[in-house]
Amino acid sequence: GGGVSGCAAACAAARAGARTFLLERNGCLGGVATASLMANVGNLLLAASGEIVTRGFALEVLDRAAAAGAASPHWKDRGVPGCTLDSERFKVVLIDMLQEAGVTILTHALAARPILEDGAVAGIFLEGKSGRQALRARAVVDATGEADLAWQAGAQTRRSRGTASTLFALEGVDVEAFIAFLKSRPEEFPAMHDFV
Repeated sequence: GGGVSGCAAACAAARAGARTFLLERNGCLGGVATASLMANVGNLLLAASGEIVTRGFALEVLDRAAAAGAASPHWKDRGVPGCTLDSERFKVVLIDMLQEAGVTILTHALAARPILEDGAVAGIFLEGKSGRQALRARAVVDATGEADLAWQAGAQTRRSRGTASTLFALEGVDVEAFIAFLKSRPEEFPAMHDFV
């Protein structure tokens, strides 16, 4: 899966020297953050004090997004309610990071089944525009978001009810003015109310 978690795993593996292949069913990277127009990834990288408590790929990708105009340059301000993303620019940030790391990316392809040998995953079968193909691998990371491959391989999984959301994009919004508006009415828009 080429969501943010899959991109993090692929980037880390490639930077560590592994020949890395990333498979994504959509035509773009980013998963829910881009294909579903998730306009705000939350700002759980900071403690209440404002200290950065999460680093690594998460910090790097948001810094890169801010530098590319895909996120507010003020995302590290604890007073800013979350990290707002421009999903189209964020797609490009992810592609750039993965290509710089040397990851091979295949979009419009679905991980159909794991290849099992002696009770271990030895690769995957994928369905793409060229039909069904087999991809052998020393290690497979299931970042599908629903544990599709892990479940098919017999790993213990659990099912949850999940959540749903209706999202849309607006153009020409003054994000800083919007944040100031929310802050001016704390009784109507309490901090972190959308994270409960």
